[in-house]
Amino acid sequence: MLLLLAGMMAAAAATACGGSSSSPSSSSAAVTAAATPTPTPAAINTASCPAPSVVNGALGTEFTTSTTVSSASLVATLPSGTGHIACVYASGSTGVLLILLNNMPASLFTTEEQDVMTLLSDKGFSVSGVASTPVSGLGDEAVSFTSPSVKYGSVVGVDVQQGTNRVIVFEGEAAPSLNAVESLATQLLG
Repeated sequence: MLLLLAGMMAAAAATACGGSSSSPSSSSAAVTAAATPTPTPAAINTASCPAPSVVNGALGTEFTTSTTVSSASLVATLPSGTGHIACVYASGSTGVLLILLNNMPASLFTTEEQDVMTLLSDKGFSVSGVASTPVSGLGDEAVSFTSPSVKYGSVVGVDVQQGTNRVIVFEGEAAPSLNAVESLATQLLG
């Protein structure tokens, strides 16, 4: 688009300066438009936890507060400059853990899974025997998780990378919805 616009501006400038402009049928030079690159998404906010209303709207929960939790097991392995925050929303027998990252190299998506599992285990989510399943059509790369949980009954989760932003959402309750968790992740990615 920029090349096409630049070509049009050059032709207009030549005409304005007394030059001639040829019609498209007599021109031997073709103006080729460059492919429009996919815009880079803005960095995800890692300064504070999303409001409980954001989580409630996507998951149908009724959280009133969020708690920022230590993501120390992630910090040691994250590249310099990667923003991160881990947030817990809990009420009765329902719990949600969000991990938000920005400036996260996509090349680290798979290698960071073990660190995420360690953090989840530290926060009371049962990760024993959890296997991830690739999810297509969600972000640039995504996996989903399902696991039984002593604390919550059942846990579903999704880990999504979009550009250099990454969102990890785990919900634990009697019957969590993977579709709702995926919807929340998509919303948080912007």
